[in-house]
Amino acid sequence: MALSVAKPEPATVSDDFDRLNESCWQRRNDTFPGNMALFCPSNVAIGCAGPAEITLRSEDMGVRQYSSGALTTHARFLFGRFEAVLKPPRVAGLVTGVFLHRDSPRQEIDIEFLGKYPGKVLVNVYYNPGGDGARFDYGYRGTPALIDLWFDATEDFHTYTIEWGQAEISWFVDDRLIHRRVNWGPTPVPHLPMKFHVNLWASRSRELAGRLDRRSLPATARLQAVRMSIPHLFRNNQ
Repeated sequence: MALSVAKPEPATVSDDFDRLNESCWQRRNDTFPGNMALFCPSNVAIGCAGPAEITLRSEDMGVRQYSSGALTTHARFLFGRFEAVLKPPRVAGLVTGVFLHRDSPRQEIDIEFLGKYPGKVLVNVYYNPGGDGARFDYGYRGTPALIDLWFDATEDFHTYTIEWGQAEISWFVDDRLIHRRVNWGPTPVPHLPMKFHVNLWASRSRELAGRLDRRSLPATARLQAVRMSIPHLFRNNQ
């Protein structure tokens, strides 16, 4: 898979989700080991005269006992500012994610809402060394920080932002700085292009998000807007 730079000029993306912009987003149909749900395109509703809705349901999917949804950009980005205006559900056991991610090597910058902590937000960085294609995917030096908010995140929409630079990462809520990581403080800053994701999933770890109660389902995360300002835009050539 080759990697090509589209243009050196900054790129901006703004999406209010009045429709699915298929040139920008894909609705996922996969999962990962720690997720008790299978992502299904039908669980992401867009264009209903309101915010996009990502719904997690209790249903037998064969490989999983729950279904849910996830949005991922087609393009990969190297540094920039990434904002999501959303409202996560208040259901223990569920995680609402706003994050940048790549594999080979695995690198990741997270904002996560844990169902058992409606008044907190989890930020995290995963870093593995190597260039594009290096097979380091072990989650090297993941260093989570649980940050207290000044509101219940499940009650209304707020703007959550990752600002990713070459030497530091900053996280904002409603334009207020809540956390900052500098290079090697304690993790290196991810240095390779990543895709941007928004998802809702059921964690296998009760320690992370709490025990999931099926009677609380279905549960829905609502995504009002995404805004991205990116100095470097990359595309995958199949």
